[in-house]
Amino acid sequence: FALHRESPPAIRLTSGGPNFVPQTRSWAFSLIFSSTDDLLANGSTGRQIYYFTLFDYDCQRGVIPPIQVTCPEPPHPFLVQLTSGPGDPDNPTIDGSGNRIAFDADGSYGGGQGAGHRQIFELDLDTGELLQVTAATDGDSVRPSINFPGGVVVFESTAALKGGTSGVPQVFAFFRTAIERVPVTVLLQITNGAGPSTRPMLDYLGKFISFESTADLLGDGHDTGVSQIFASELEHGKPPFSSRLIQITRGDAPSHHPWIAEKDHFVLFDSAATDLPGAAGGGGTEIYAAPIDAGNSPTVVQYTTANPFGNCTFPTFSPGTTRFAFLCTGDAFANGTAGNRVFAFDAGANQLFQITGRGDVVGPISAAVGLNFVAISDNTDVSGGDACDYQIYIIDYFPFPGHWIPATRPGQLPYDLSPPPPPGPNSNLIGTRTLSILPADPAAGGGSQATLTTQAGTWAVGVDPGYVRLDIAARDVNQEARIGVPGDTVILPPISFPGFGTFCIAASGDGAGALDCNGGRAGGDLDSFRDHNIDDTDPACVTGCREDGHCQGSLPGPHHDPALANPPSPPPAVCNGPPINDRTGTYGAGGMQLEVPVKVTLSAYWGVDGVPCTADDTYFFRDAPSTLALTTGSATGAILDAGNVLGATLEATDGGAPFDCARVKTGDLTGGELVGTLSLLDVPNLGQLTDVVLGLHLVAAPDICINCTCSSATTCGAAADCADADVCNGTEQCQNLTCVAGNPLPCDDGNPCTDDSCDPTAGCVHTNNTGPCDDGNPCTTSDTCQSGTCVGVAGANGGACDDGNGCTLGDVCQAGTCTGSPAPDGSLCDDGNPCTTGDSCLTGACTGGPAVPDNTPCSDGSVCNGLETCVGGVCTPGTALNCDDGNSCTADSCDPITGCAHTTSPDGTPCYDGNGCTPTDVCQGGACVGSGSVACPAAPCSQAICDPSNGTCSTTQLPDGAACEDGNACTTGDTCQGGTCVGGGPVACAPLDSCHLAGVCDPANGCSNPAKVNGTGCDDGSACTLGDVCLNGVCSGVVVSCDDGDPCNGTETCDPASGGCVTGPLPNCDDGDPCTTDSCVAFTGCTHQAAGAFACGLSGIEQTFLLLQQDVQAAPVTALGGQSRQTRLLDLVARGLARVESARSGPARLRAHQLQFIQSKLKFITNVIDAGMRRLKIDPRLGGTLRSLAVGAMQDVQSLRASIA
Repeated sequence: FALHRESPPAIRLTSGGPNFVPQTRSWAFSLIFSSTDDLLANGSTGRQIYYFTLFDYDCQRGVIPPIQVTCPEPPHPFLVQLTSGPGDPDNPTIDGSGNRIAFDADGSYGGGQGAGHRQIFELDLDTGELLQVTAATDGDSVRPSINFPGGVVVFESTAALKGGTSGVPQVFAFFRTAIERVPVTVLLQITNGAGPSTRPMLDYLGKFISFESTADLLGDGHDTGVSQIFASELEHGKPPFSSRLIQITRGDAPSHHPWIAEKDHFVLFDSAATDLPGAAGGGGTEIYAAPIDAGNSPTVVQYTTANPFGNCTFPTFSPGTTRFAFLCTGDAFANGTAGNRVFAFDAGANQLFQITGRGDVVGPISAAVGLNFVAISDNTDVSGGDACDYQIYIIDYFPFPGHWIPATRPGQLPYDLSPPPPPGPNSNLIGTRTLSILPADPAAGGGSQATLTTQAGTWAVGVDPGYVRLDIAARDVNQEARIGVPGDTVILPPISFPGFGTFCIAASGDGAGALDCNGGRAGGDLDSFRDHNIDDTDPACVTGCREDGHCQGSLPGPHHDPALANPPSPPPAVCNGPPINDRTGTYGAGGMQLEVPVKVTLSAYWGVDGVPCTADDTYFFRDAPSTLALTTGSATGAILDAGNVLGATLEATDGGAPFDCARVKTGDLTGGELVGTLSLLDVPNLGQLTDVVLGLHLVAAPDICINCTCSSATTCGAAADCADADVCNGTEQCQNLTCVAGNPLPCDDGNPCTDDSCDPTAGCVHTNNTGPCDDGNPCTTSDTCQSGTCVGVAGANGGACDDGNGCTLGDVCQAGTCTGSPAPDGSLCDDGNPCTTGDSCLTGACTGGPAVPDNTPCSDGSVCNGLETCVGGVCTPGTALNCDDGNSCTADSCDPITGCAHTTSPDGTPCYDGNGCTPTDVCQGGACVGSGSVACPAAPCSQAICDPSNGTCSTTQLPDGAACEDGNACTTGDTCQGGTCVGGGPVACAPLDSCHLAGVCDPANGCSNPAKVNGTGCDDGSACTLGDVCLNGVCSGVVVSCDDGDPCNGTETCDPASGGCVTGPLPNCDDGDPCTTDSCVAFTGCTHQAAGAFACGLSGIEQTFLLLQQDVQAAPVTALGGQSRQTRLLDLVARGLARVESARSGPARLRAHQLQFIQSKLKFITNVIDAGMRRLKIDPRLGGTLRSLAVGAMQDVQSLRASIA
């Protein structure tokens, strides 16, 4: 399934939770798992098994299915429940046909035997036949794995299923086969050691098993305490059935999580061992692969190292063996991410992918869903919804627009953090970030504020939410970056001061700024002032603002006399001095400054709509021009001669806080605070005319939800909470409790005779103009706009033209019209109908020829009509797409180009989830979600449940022996007896640790466990601390410091075991930018010097070739029209890459020759793609992507050739 191009980037399969990806294997592009949540709202209780298939998921959504595979009609559900009833079935595995599953459950499942212990079951989904594989009463059998045909199941069990002793997990194999045509079942014990053998998994045919064990299985069977990877070759074609053990690892540290390949006799695993044959070493837990048919202790292939991958675990193969996924904690792409993140490696293309950037994924994961898919469990809703806790998600990272975009190069961020920057010189681009303004919190304090300083005093008010978009460019060698601030993305909230008025501040143009990640840039603080009273002798008065009709702006004031060219003495006139802005001090690390032109309006009274700063307000003044400067440093605003009183001064000062550049790169601006001032003279207001210093203190709000906790700044619950009353910037949406800007209203009507604009209230406005235009008629001249229409004047007769009719000849202009003479009857032409052939001219018109054979493919331009074919010479629609997804929380439609679309109903729309025990059901993220619950009170030793069918409660008494709580913390093992909770034995208090005493037991609170006296000696278990003593119940000591201050020789740390200093890995100074030369300066750190323009451009072309190579290799052969075309394209790419390498050096003439060769190879690539698409051999969407890459590279090559000409 490599053609699922319309699947969303990530989908969530579960809710409630927590839910986790199972350790077992699912075959045939599917995922089978268990959950305790009623995922299908059918009233299920307990843990049940669910089955997800990618094919049915796409068919449900009207997506074009893979080639030569037809969707069923009506489509099958993509998520189905396979079990019901008690027994808590878990750890499911499914065969390749999707008809047989194996799982473990309590022995009572389905009326089986061995209750109280986990048993292995098989279920035939076609017939409903349930087969109980084990029924032991002396242990648990768990975690089965089935092979693709479904005839073999392996599992682990602590029961003595074949004799011997119980209590230690051993691996068993179960066969359903036939002996002399008689169906039989056979149970074979694979291991028999003193240490546990766990995690068995079968390959495709059930020939080999992989598992891990701490037992010395090839020796005397004792428990070594160190887990190793084993395989077993099964002989089960005919009796006697047997197995042969193979020890894959014999390392000095544990190896875990084996995942066997489908058919190629390899096993993936993670290991902390340092002595595996063929390993590169480096420490840490890393990913390895080893053959299972090469004898004991074979040579391994090491895929990760501690530097830069960190610790890596839970490897999993995709279908086939060319790609696998795993979890790592290191920063392999130097993009500032950390924690457990998902990576994938394509061994065929030698390509590494970082799929997630948030470090909260837990193993296991599964790549068996598909070549470009991975199933994960994450506590951040990567599907864009607002689910909490750990849920199961499937990520589709097919390399195509609209899909999940993984990081594939240094500095790039995966899709869940930020759309990745383009390859080439800007790979260190931070990108677009939104500064959301954290509103004031009156109850808890904090948040954004505004101050108003006048001669009467200073007042502070809270600021409501708003946002500013920051386009942050690439950082230079000083870690400084330019910032662009698009004016139409600056949304500052109205600021109301009771008794004065409401300030409305709007951007009047685009702004700019700078970010300094290292600090030290000059001018980090802002000092601005205005002088209210300067005279004509001051040069500033000439450019100053007199408050009359000649004054720029609209603030009235007493200074109405014009400035004089030759002022007398004493000067008769005064004026308002212009704003003077000084920048002092230096930026701190993470310092930022922004400067945006604004227009300031002061509202006296809100209009009838009750919303400030709208058209129906009453204003004191409107659109006074100014400049808003903001900084993370210190900002001071002052007015001299305030109130036109000589010597009087107004002043306001505030301080901001820097940003964390590492967090900014991931999209989180938390911690940053910007401050600034606006000085306004002679401001009319609800009181008397006054001078004002308006101060702003804007606190950045967290713009992400982590571990299901969201910032109070993102408090939207529905799209209505985000509306800003401006129709021009589109309809705002609420996603993940965060307001997301809409798409700007497209106001270009395509008419050159109208001037297009947008009114925030009325929407698009098209005003007629009288400018020059072109009416598209070659027979007219002097075309001009008249009443919104382009009108031309007839030109001279006889001029050559083209009337667009292929059946006329000698076209010339006559009285402003292009006319021609009919071509001879029988001349060839094209009537535009793909279902006719041999079209010819007849009396000057193109007439269709004979119809092509019926069922010949054609296209009417709309995928909604299905696959069109010719019938009787007419292109006839096929079977229309069925776009009904059965979801009451989506509006279904069909787009002629993209196919089925399902628009999510607004969050909060009422619906019914089919469960009467959730009284309040509303749409959330396109799904009907029940909230609240019917309270069913129950006394101790009784159980009250709600009936989902009607929402009523019923109560039953718990059986004797059921666990309960008698309310006495000093008893343990309380049980129900005759409906009453009876206390068990007394609790024996024990000290929590070496810094606590056991204490005594209090029935209300339990054991007291008082802390030992401060200063009591203890041992915190670390050799890196000295003089350990108890302090308030905690054992701690003085930490040993090992850092020598030089980052270039690695970070020194203390070894907790020995107390010695250990040097860490050397820093990786490669910034992934081909346009820089990277090095490390002692006691300073990494530096990145700019390379030459030619080398930079050539590296960008190389990146394009590599992308072409990756896309062609990853595409299925059917999408390229055959193996030969794929081979041809890869050969052309390889030749181009070789010439790129040759062009890196040598004289200009030689480099120009190499560039010419590169350009020719790119041209050949486009020709191959064009021919394949014309013949309907290459998938048009894949071909379009490949062609776009090749054409862009040709243009880049042409630019380089011109630079060395």
